[in-house]
Amino acid sequence: LASRFSRKVYAALATFAVAMLFLFWTIPVAFVQGLATLKNLGEALPFLKPVVDNIEAAGPSRVHFVEGTLSSWTLILFRNLTLNSGIFQVLARYGGALTHTQIQARSAGLMMLFQLLMILLASLIASSLFDTLKQIIDQPLQLPVLLASALPAQSEFFLNYLNTTTVLLLLFDLLRFLSLALLLCEKCCCCLGCPEFFSKMLDSQNGGDYKMDKPYARLVLAMQIALVFMFIAPIVSLSVLCFVAMSYPIWARMLHQGMERPVVDTAGFIWEQAVVYQGYALLLAQLLLTGVLFKKGCPQGGGVIILLSFFSLYRLLKMRMKWGGAARSMPLRMAIELDQAREQSGVKRSLAEEIEPYQRGGVHLGASSRKQR
Repeated sequence: LASRFSRKVYAALATFAVAMLFLFWTIPVAFVQGLATLKNLGEALPFLKPVVDNIEAAGPSRVHFVEGTLSSWTLILFRNLTLNSGIFQVLARYGGALTHTQIQARSAGLMMLFQLLMILLASLIASSLFDTLKQIIDQPLQLPVLLASALPAQSEFFLNYLNTTTVLLLLFDLLRFLSLALLLCEKCCCCLGCPEFFSKMLDSQNGGDYKMDKPYARLVLAMQIALVFMFIAPIVSLSVLCFVAMSYPIWARMLHQGMERPVVDTAGFIWEQAVVYQGYALLLAQLLLTGVLFKKGCPQGGGVIILLSFFSLYRLLKMRMKWGGAARSMPLRMAIELDQAREQSGVKRSLAEEIEPYQRGGVHLGASSRKQR
C-alpha cells in the first residue's frame, strides 16, 4: 500500500480533478448545444442548409420540436460519454477507495452529484453556470428567484429529455442493439487485435466489475427531475413515472440474465447515496418553490417553505444516520460465495429466507475473502 502522505496527495488530486471536471464540463456542452438551433446548425454546416430550410418551411412547431430533440440528444450523449468513460471509478480509486465496494459506492455518489449539479442545476441556469454567474454574485439572495424564472422554460426541455431517454432505454437496454452490434463485430472482424478490442467493449457494455452505479444514477436523475418540476409542470412527473415503471423490469431482467455476475454486494451503500441525492433534489425543489412564491408576491408562503426546507433537511440527516448506519453494519459477501452456497444447498428458498442471515448479522466474510478484497 502507498504511504499515508501519498494517499493524501492522491486524494487531494482526485478532489481537484472532480472540481475541474464539474467546472469545465459545461463549456463543450454549451458549445454543442448552441449548434442545436437550426439557424446555427445551418451556418456551421452549409451542406445541411437545404434540410434546415425544409424544416423551417414546415412551421414553428416543427422547428421547436427538432431543436428540443437535438438539445436533448446532445445532453444525453455527453452525459453517457462521461458516465461510461470510467473516470469516476478512477477518481474514486485515487480518492482513497480500496475495495470494489468502496469504488462502486463512491463512483455512484460522484455520478449522482455530477448529474445534480451539471445536468439539472446547470440546465436551470440557461444551460451554463457562467451565463448568470455575475448576477448571482451581485445578488446572492435573489438566487431562488433567478432559478425559478428559468424553471417554466426548462420544463419542456426536460420533458423532451425524458422522452428521448425512454426511447434509448428500449433500444439499448431492452433490445440491446449496441451489445448485438459489438458481438457481431467481435465475430466478424478478423483484423489484428480487433476481436480483443470488441470483446473488451462488449464486457464494458455488459457491466464489467461495476454495473449497479449507472442504473442507480439514471433512476436518481429521473426522480430528481420529477421532484424539481412537480409543482410547475406535473406532466414531467408522469413521464418520470413511465420511465421508472419501464426501467425496473427491464434492468431486473438484464441483471438476472444479460449481465455478468457482480463482483461484490455493496450492502446498501449505493442505495444510501441514492436516497441522499434525492433528498438534495427535494431541497432544491423547495428552494425553487420559495423563489416562485416570492416572485408572485407571496412572502408568507415563501417563509413557510423555508421552514419546511429546514425540516426536510433534518429528516434527511436523521434518515441517513439511521438507515445508512444499518447498511454499513451489514456483513459483506462475495457474490460468487452467495451463488456457490445456493448451488451447494440445492434447495430453492424464498427471498425472506435468503436475507434472514443478513438481518441477524450471522453471515461474515471468511479470511480468504477478506484477503482477496
